[in-house]
Amino acid sequence: EAREQGDLSENAEYDAAKDEQRDIETQIAELEEILKNAEVIQDDNTDSDAVKMESTVVLHDVEFDEDIEYVIVGSSEADSLNNK
Repeated sequence: EAREQGDLSENAEYDAAKDEQRDIETQIAELEEILKNAEVIQDDNTDSDAVKMESTVVLHDVEFDEDIEYVIVGSSEADSLNNK
């Protein structure tokens, strides 16, 4: 669609589409690198004294007398607004 709007050297929509394509290709490369180095670990022995990926941890804030729940996740899943 951007190509149909004439001279590509002055086409902001075309430039934006190329920027978006570059960003997506960068994300794909990052994900491929993560997958290339990933290792699946099966752990059927649950140890409640150990914290690991996907563990839920509850901390007690003594100052405000409230419990705060966190889920331990990898960097690609991190979401501080949802305590991850």
